[in-house]
Amino acid sequence: MSEHARRCSAFCFIFTVDCLLVTCVNGQDSSSDEPASEIKYAVIGAGIGLFFSICFLLLKIYIIKKQMLDNEPSDVSLRRASSRVVDMESRRE
Repeated sequence: MSEHARRCSAFCFIFTVDCLLVTCVNGQDSSSDEPASEIKYAVIGAGIGLFFSICFLLLKIYIIKKQMLDNEPSDVSLRRASSRVVDMESRRE
């Protein structure tokens, strides 16, 4: 094993031990601001989600309505289609 690899391994080991031993998590020290901030962020997230949901639904309704209006047969096209059918039937006879 080269000297560089040993130094790197030693540094990683010391860093890991240092992080595990020095970092102390104490669950007894709770500040009073945390529950309020959590509720605030939850409300903000729900509001953003609701906004995106409403935008999505409005977009889908608009697209469906546009397709229905674009594909709606007009009176002129119905007359032409019916006259073509009558013309074809008269030619057969």
